[in-house]
Amino acid sequence: MSVTFSCYDTVTGEITAVKSVADETEVVLNVPEGRGHVMGELDRQSQYVDLEMHAVRARPVIAPMAGSTYDLSRLPTGSVFVITDEVGVSTEVPAQDDLLELVDPGIYRVRSRSPFPWIDFDVEVIVP
Repeated sequence: MSVTFSCYDTVTGEITAVKSVADETEVVLNVPEGRGHVMGELDRQSQYVDLEMHAVRARPVIAPMAGSTYDLSRLPTGSVFVITDEVGVSTEVPAQDDLLELVDPGIYRVRSRSPFPWIDFDVEVIVP
């Protein structure tokens, strides 16, 4: 029977690999340098290792923009909104204590780019 474990980056907590070995004695031999490990199969997309608490956590999700306004102060530090209009012109708006409002009618692609472990969104926003 094999043993499954997950490797993670010891700086960020990001899951980097899921591996299976024949038995527990082989686990340490198969963890790359600069990586930690936890027993079991973790999901790289939705989980990470909280390095302060030494615990597996769900990655936090950025609330998507659902209308023509968005409170940019809700974004984590270091985040950026990328707003692309109908003709393909993109504008980057950093996280700040401000309200973003799309005022011109149109269809916009709005994406968030945030530091790990945050899960970003990519949505279409229609301003009538």
